[in-house]
Parts: sequence; structure tokens; C-alpha cells
Amino acid sequence: MRDAAAAAQRGAESTAQLLARRGRASYVGEHARGVIDPGAVTVAVFFEAGSVA
Repeated sequence: MRDAAAAAQRGAESTAQLLARRGRASYVGEHARGVIDPGAVTVAVFFEAGSVA
């Protein structure tokens, strides 16, 4: 579970370099670069919580 939590964290961090094509972030275009996807952060927190228990 700790490995999954670490992978989820890395994945969430990697979303900052993406340019959104759908959803609310797509409306702001380049201004969204550098912002980590909140859904990806939620998944990372979920796995982190599971690895502690």
C-alpha cells in the first residue's frame, strides 16, 4: 500500500505539467499549467491514508 501511495503522489505531481482539454481547467488554458489536479491529489491522499492504517 505504501508503494501505491508513493506512485499516486508522483502521478499527482506529474499532472502539473499537463494542459487540460476537458473540464473546468480547460477554460483557463495555459494558466492551469503548474497546478496539480485536485482529483489526483485526492486519490494520493486516499492511498496515503490506507498505508498508515
